[in-house]
Amino acid sequence: MNTVTRQETIEKLNDVLEYKIGFSSLGARYAKCSDRADEFLARAAEFNETTVEEILIRLADGKSVDYDYVMSMGHYDIRNGIIAEATRQANAASYAEAEKRIESKNPTITCRCGNVGRAGAYPFSTMPGSGRCDDCV
Repeated sequence: MNTVTRQETIEKLNDVLEYKIGFSSLGARYAKCSDRADEFLARAAEFNETTVEEILIRLADGKSVDYDYVMSMGHYDIRNGIIAEATRQANAASYAEAEKRIESKNPTITCRCGNVGRAGAYPFSTMPGSGRCDDCV
């Protein structure tokens, strides 16, 4: 039976664990925890009033876990970077498919003045078949 110690698990997480930096409302980004994984895991366990083992289970399930909250700036969390990247790529692929379906049903129109949009929606809602925007009609 292969048993993995808690420290070995944390050392493996050093390469994949990411923490949020910046304001949530301003497009926060994530950075690698590097050799500080144990610090962020301890902060997350304390913030969520649980154990580090429970935090590790949540991260293995692909969930992000809050480690701090600042009023008006939002939640700060840690996540498994590998799972987050795989999810982002899957979402990007499904978004691209949806965009292709929309484009095939309702193509993008560019008016001679430079406005760009889709027929039937502003700025092409008045006369969508004309190829001219509402400002130019």
